[in-house]
Amino acid sequence: MTKDALTVNETGAVPMADKTLPAGTDLNGITESGQYFQNVTSNATMLLNYPEAVAGVLVVYSTGVDDGGCRQGYMPYNFTLEYRRYAFGSPLGFSTWRACG
Repeated sequence: MTKDALTVNETGAVPMADKTLPAGTDLNGITESGQYFQNVTSNATMLLNYPEAVAGVLVVYSTGVDDGGCRQGYMPYNFTLEYRRYAFGSPLGFSTWRACG
């Protein structure tokens, strides 16, 4: 049998972030589980709650605690440091970013 395409599961590949963060996206508004990427450094501003003003990948894990409760990890594209934070409560409140690694 011949195939035109292979899935990630068939190749054993690691899935890539597939959701782009458009300019003006505040990271406090991203609470749905998934992998997101910001590929433009000028869009990654501290005013929009990025931990560093650098393009990178945001990973979000829903916790099921409160509506929108989640954990976020942000990995800038140009170094190995990762930032983490959490959110819970009503209204939803985010912790400060903490550098890991």
